[in-house]
Amino acid sequence: SYAGRARLVCNGVSGYEDGPAAITVPASVSIGGKTYVVNRIGDDAFNNRTAGFTVEGCVNVDTIGAYAFQNQAVTSYAFTHNLKRIMNYAFDGASLSGTVALPYGVSALGAHSFGNGKYSRLIVPGSVSSWYGTFCTGTTTLTELVLNKNTSAFYSFSFDLTDVPATCTILVPTGVVNQYKQNSSFSSRASYISAGAYDFVYNNNYDSGSYFLTILSNTSTTYNGTTYAGKAKYVYHPNIKTRTGSYGFSYNETDQTVNSDQRRYLITEIGDSLLYGSKYTGGTIPATVTRIGQSAFRSCDYAVNNLVLPSGLTFIGHDAFYNSKITGEVKIPSSVTTIEAYAFYNSTLGSLFFPDVAMPTMGNYVWSSSIGTVWVPNGRANSYLTKANSWSTTYGDKLAPWIKPYAATQMFSSVLPTNLSGSNVSAYYASDYNKSDTGKEVKLTKINQAPPSTGMLLVDLTVDQETRISRPSTSVSAPATNYLEATPTSPVNVYSQTVGYYWGTANLRFVRPTTNYNTLAGSAYLKLSSSEASGKNEVYTTLYPKTTGGIPGDVNGDGTVTAADITALYDYMLNNDSSHLVNGDQNGDGDITAADVTAVYDVMLGQ
Repeated sequence: SYAGRARLVCNGVSGYEDGPAAITVPASVSIGGKTYVVNRIGDDAFNNRTAGFTVEGCVNVDTIGAYAFQNQAVTSYAFTHNLKRIMNYAFDGASLSGTVALPYGVSALGAHSFGNGKYSRLIVPGSVSSWYGTFCTGTTTLTELVLNKNTSAFYSFSFDLTDVPATCTILVPTGVVNQYKQNSSFSSRASYISAGAYDFVYNNNYDSGSYFLTILSNTSTTYNGTTYAGKAKYVYHPNIKTRTGSYGFSYNETDQTVNSDQRRYLITEIGDSLLYGSKYTGGTIPATVTRIGQSAFRSCDYAVNNLVLPSGLTFIGHDAFYNSKITGEVKIPSSVTTIEAYAFYNSTLGSLFFPDVAMPTMGNYVWSSSIGTVWVPNGRANSYLTKANSWSTTYGDKLAPWIKPYAATQMFSSVLPTNLSGSNVSAYYASDYNKSDTGKEVKLTKINQAPPSTGMLLVDLTVDQETRISRPSTSVSAPATNYLEATPTSPVNVYSQTVGYYWGTANLRFVRPTTNYNTLAGSAYLKLSSSEASGKNEVYTTLYPKTTGGIPGDVNGDGTVTAADITALYDYMLNNDSSHLVNGDQNGDGDITAADVTAVYDVMLGQ
């Protein structure tokens, strides 16, 4: 708290021409027992100086008044983050040289504020919202002007670059280069306008640095217990194209523009065209990144295998990895809501994997037809198929489903053709039904492949483990008879079907619901006629038989468990006789194996 505000109104009178070489503008002054903050350098405050001098301090200065340093031999000024306004002619004709980097926070540049200068580079940050077109006119030494503004109002803004060399490079934000070139003020300078504007550069390395950044927000933000000055993104600069090796991404970068007040920013974006066409071969994308810009890795040597995208990523811009050298598989995080057109097109990527959440908003041709497989959650596969087929069926043909089983045996269907060969998962059609059989048995026929929208019973699944189901290499015909009705795109109320049965995972049988029971999208149900159902509420399968109340281990049904039952099991195993599964399958895994023999031995031993 201060008693009020003060401004420096004069620092130089007649006879003061050779005053101190360093002048410190204090943060505050005490007058009459009260302390006042010094927040302004007044109009024409410095005059009559002939010898070179520097200005230091200025901690609380938010305004540099008109003509404050006009035609003065000031060689450096302590710009601070508190500075907001630089008024008309403030540094006109001053002796500032080299790079003049205005700190992020400056919002206004007055007419001729840096006119007739002696500096070679001027950086105008994105925080500037009000300026006069004559701000740097007459600066014959200027070789690079950085205008980090992409607001449309500035495209038609009238710039006065009188006496600024025609060969002065003008760097503007990526994506708006053409708009600046179309500005009538730049009609003779279009060939010197290029992408590459920024707010600050790592370690103030303007000439040979690689890490250029734009500040997105200067509102403090906390990550992992550390508070940062705001958020920033890596941005393209022409220097990047000449570098090789790995790009040194970090989750935070420090703005050292004001050495006495360095500020760390959290990195949340990879800017548009960041590594476009570069020779950088790698680099881990920070976990804090939420947005990957357009063409960020396009046509570059970035060759990461199985690239890991941040778990909080929400946006992938168009052409982001177009024609890139990433390989292996990229898993799209569940947080992603938008993937723009051509994001992974024509890359060397082997596969894409989408999570079990709503399909992101996607542009056209997100992947190319040369990609291996695009894995999509089975229950949501229809939305992906519709989108991909709108580009061409060759894109839809790249889709294959994956599931995360909730039970070891469950019903399944997909809008995509499926191939279970070599997957360690078995699939069955319900191909026949014997309504006269007292056990109400459904014959299950094992299959390896199925056409789209076909109901199946999958067994040998691992609960909660991602299971990928590939596509057949050729088309598959539909079965002649299959009582399993597919529900691949939306739930179906089995109770309202005539006559519908769901698969009861608790008792491993088909069960007739007595109230509303909805399948899942990507599931199936058993559908019989009313005459076949015969009023029964449960239908049992040959794989998972009805519990008869008989003696466990009594394979031959003689009422006792003896060595004869083991002999019977061996016979079934040797002859691969599945007709005796009802009695032989002791552990309910759908097959007769040595494990069933062990189970019978346990019964014989009283275990």
